[in-house]
Amino acid sequence: EVLSISELLDWADNVLAPAAKLAAEGKGEFKPGSWCRFCKASAACPYRAKEGNAVIAQSGRDISTLTDEQISKILTVKDNVEKWMNSIEQYAIERAQNGDPVPGWKLVEGRSVRTWSDELAVQKRLEDNGFQEAEFTERKLYGITKMTAAVGGKKEFNRLLGDLVIKPTGKPTLVPARDSRTAL
Repeated sequence: EVLSISELLDWADNVLAPAAKLAAEGKGEFKPGSWCRFCKASAACPYRAKEGNAVIAQSGRDISTLTDEQISKILTVKDNVEKWMNSIEQYAIERAQNGDPVPGWKLVEGRSVRTWSDELAVQKRLEDNGFQEAEFTERKLYGITKMTAAVGGKKEFNRLLGDLVIKPTGKPTLVPARDSRTAL
């Protein structure tokens, strides 16, 4: 669709903004879809809650007792439910950071990984203490993307190294039947 700047601004002011305000208030016409992951009100969205509750209702059942229709429905909404749950978690984190924690939950420091405060200082100290660079560093080839740029582009990369590149088989992934990829 092609719009002039004034048409786009008019749409934003007179269509988008009022609809967003209603959505934030839990009102208006819900038009759920893949775009819901961008909605700031997703944690409180009644549609996403309905989807989540439907999956949760099945969660106590023995999986082998689910019908094909139930399994298909759960798989269809799985991504949306996971995103909804993540948005609820993020909302709870933001509340706790603002001094309003959800009862029964608290913020704690997450896992962290040790790292160097100054890599050059580490290198210098080791060298000053008799270590050779080869004893504390490792050489590694660039990845494919960086190597493509380093040798002068895709054409040169393919000429020099194309026969040395493999693409391993990907891990099996479950997708809707409408997906264009060939079934295994």
